[in-house]
Parts: sequence; structure tokens; C-alpha cells
Amino acid sequence: MINDQFFFTGIANIDVVKIGFNTELRLGNGRAGDPNFGTGDLLARLLEFDNFTTNNLATGSSGTLFFN
Repeated sequence: MINDQFFFTGIANIDVVKIGFNTELRLGNGRAGDPNFGTGDLLARLLEFDNFTTNNLATGSSGTLFFN
């Protein structure tokens, strides 16, 4: 089974924020324990999709995922 994948270039860190059954991908800063986690610019909002994993990030993407 092939899943949809996102491909990002020029983005170092992506905060993955789950809100109910939705998921937001936001520009992150890569700092552990950052109180501003998940408040960066919105890259994508996935409606009714709450099981986003690293498998959904395409090979060769520049982003590193951070989950809340």
C-alpha cells in the first residue's frame, strides 16, 4: 500500500501538532522543550487525519519531524 507523502525542501524542522482528529504541520525551530512548540507558520493542515508518522514524509525531504 502506498501512502500519500509530503516533500519539503529548505525547511529544517517541522512541528507535528495533533488537535483532535486533525494534524497540523508547522514550521519549527528544532529546540527541545521549546514552550513555543507548534506555533510556527502553518505549512499544512490535515483534516480528519490524526496518525501522521515519519513514513508520510517523502525520502529526500529536508525536514526533521518533532511530535507533541
